Amino acid sequence: MASKFYRENWKRNNQEKYRKNTGKLKAELGFKAVAPPVKKSFIYLGNLNITKTEHLNKAGIKFISIFPIAKRGSNVEGDDNKSSAAFRICVANNEDFKMFEDDLWPEHAIIRDWIFNVKPSDTIENNNNNKHG
Repeated sequence: MASKFYRENWKRNNQEKYRKNTGKLKAELGFKAVAPPVKKSFIYLGNLNITKTEHLNKAGIKFISIFPIAKRGSNVEGDDNKSSAAFRICVANNEDFKMFEDDLWPEHAIIRDWIFNVKPSDTIENNNNNKHG
């Protein structure tokens, strides 16, 4: 068992990190991992009036998912990508370079890595600093 000193230092030094390991045992255990995990890239594709999955298939891009992004202030319901001008596309890491080929997209289309929103952490330290009185 790890000492208290080790546990406290690990917590302090690794607040935003986590531990991860991948099994390597090849002996028969009676159960298996389903499949190796796929590393994914998320890509923003914008300034379009519509996108067709056939276009990605013709370009040899095997996408995992594609989601239309509703325009701000629009009343879009469901999965109607005609009213969307931007899309979030998920592809395997080994396929993402294909998305950035400029001759694949129409003039003025925007292709970039997806930027995820970072939520502020609600920690005990933050709550203690906000006490009044």
